[in-house]
Amino acid sequence: MSFACTSLIIKDADQRIYHGRTLEFMVDYPSYLTYYPKGSVFNNIDPDGLQGLQYTAKYNILCITMPAFSSEDRSVIEGMNNAGLSFSANMYALSQTPPLKQEEYKQALPLVKIGSWGLALFQSVNEVKQALLNQPVWSPALPLFENSQCPFHFIFYDKTGKSIVVEYTKGELHIYDNPTGVLTNAPEFSWHLTNMHNYTMLTNKDSIASTELGSLSLQEPDIGNATAGLPADDTSVGRFVRGVFYTSYALKAQSSDMAIIELSHIMNKFDRPKNMTVGLNGKTEYTEWTSLSDLERGHLYVRTYRELNYTKYSLSDYESENIFYSKQLI
Repeated sequence: MSFACTSLIIKDADQRIYHGRTLEFMVDYPSYLTYYPKGSVFNNIDPDGLQGLQYTAKYNILCITMPAFSSEDRSVIEGMNNAGLSFSANMYALSQTPPLKQEEYKQALPLVKIGSWGLALFQSVNEVKQALLNQPVWSPALPLFENSQCPFHFIFYDKTGKSIVVEYTKGELHIYDNPTGVLTNAPEFSWHLTNMHNYTMLTNKDSIASTELGSLSLQEPDIGNATAGLPADDTSVGRFVRGVFYTSYALKAQSSDMAIIELSHIMNKFDRPKNMTVGLNGKTEYTEWTSLSDLERGHLYVRTYRELNYTKYSLSDYESENIFYSKQLI
């Protein structure tokens, strides 16, 4: 199974936060635009398959969900709540949760449900961080993900621009304050931060485009060499470096509408057409959908592989109805 993704944020001139994300897969895996109103009750199973952790949403949630346990299941992969907390689940094959004690079963959170849990109960990154320290989790086998045991790590953002990455590696919880606002896939997040020290040459300033090389006088025919040092590949390592670069130099737009447009241009740098890379299994990984989230206004924009333009969905559109809603995007 392959399931890549890139998550990142930019800010506008007034420091408002905009969250972009792509999801890559090898098949058209079902995705749903889903709305959970405040008061929605979330029921989870425990490791014995019995009634487990239950929680009630304190906030309205607009999200993209995918089936994990069954075709009727809606597990949050991407989304935000009306307090301005945003979330992404990205593939992380190294995921391994701590051993669970029998007495913790009833309060243990299935790891694939961390998105609905976080968006339902919290309004800030700091709240999520504190709650996770005392929240037992477990990794159920996911039938619709080839029975893998929740191979994900997670990123949360809030309206202040704070961000944390949540990973369970070798049976230990790691919560990283994320100074980059970027998340891709394996290796572990700390490795990606260390790897950035290999890119101290990166800048958005073009260098003088002429030189003498032996007996040749060379002249650059065009501008744009500032990005020559960026990785061009679509590996998680290459995408992380590009994500840090593009978000570091993103234009600070003067309005929310223009910021979303700027974000859409940046996310185009991570859009993957079919057949550009083909695995040993003969399958190609491609961008199934791209999302843009305006945390201040509660707008979610989604573009699927078969669409040229984004469709806008707004929390305010669903809050007046105050009922659960879900429609298939793919």
